[in-house]
Amino acid sequence: MDFTKLFNEIMDNPVARRAVRTGNDLRDAALHTQDAMLDLLNMATANEVSRLAGQVKSMLRRLEQLEDTVDRLEATPPRANTPARRTRKDAQ
Repeated sequence: MDFTKLFNEIMDNPVARRAVRTGNDLRDAALHTQDAMLDLLNMATANEVSRLAGQVKSMLRRLEQLEDTVDRLEATPPRANTPARRTRKDAQ
């Protein structure tokens, strides 16, 4: 007997369907309660931490792109008809 057939036979049973639905409802209620408690304790939820981690990774990628652009610009020699950029040492 394959698992799909077994699963379908179990889910055809109204008691099993009700048990699965009740289990899902209890899980959702527990997650909601957990989020509410973390909020009361002023602590971040796993979803908030994950979202913030994604934002930090995105900012790091953008910073690396900017650093690469600056490195490329610094490595490019100035054009003949454009005055050379002054450095901080030159300004002193």
